[in-house]
Amino acid sequence: MLERTTGQATERWVVGVDEVAGVHRVGRDDLRPVPSTVSQAAARCSSALFEWQGRTVALLDEVRLFDALREAVSA
Repeated sequence: MLERTTGQATERWVVGVDEVAGVHRVGRDDLRPVPSTVSQAAARCSSALFEWQGRTVALLDEVRLFDALREAVSA
């Protein structure tokens, strides 16, 4: 479940996932910009990239993600 509270309103979304690797702390120095070669849809909800266990992982931008979810449902 994704949850975001702004002011007095709480917004909740339930999404299916295949796997959760847990919660991990990532240092600011480990973050790098999302390159322009990433598709517009993926870049829209990502604020940065980082390496984790030999893979490149996108850091989701909470505001953009919730905006995209709302837009997809209202379309």
